[in-house]
Amino acid sequence: MPVLSFSHVSKSFHRHAGQMLLRDRLARLCAAAGAPQAELLADELFLLAEGARVSRQSVGPEGPAARFVRMAEATIARHLCAAA
Repeated sequence: MPVLSFSHVSKSFHRHAGQMLLRDRLARLCAAAGAPQAELLADELFLLAEGARVSRQSVGPEGPAARFVRMAEATIARHLCAAA
């Protein structure tokens, strides 16, 4: 069984911490935009972004990641329209 090096664990920790900071920033932006369920919207956008990143790596820029902006806009509109 391979042993993880300290640098590998450290990189993984910092990546995770950075991802959580991004998700928290999204939640603050969603709340500032007036989303009634800002935490839920932030989670949806975060998962869309992560999925788009992985999709781009695995199938290239012409795959589902190419529609990320349109999907994110629809998700935001759905949440903000629910507030109106």
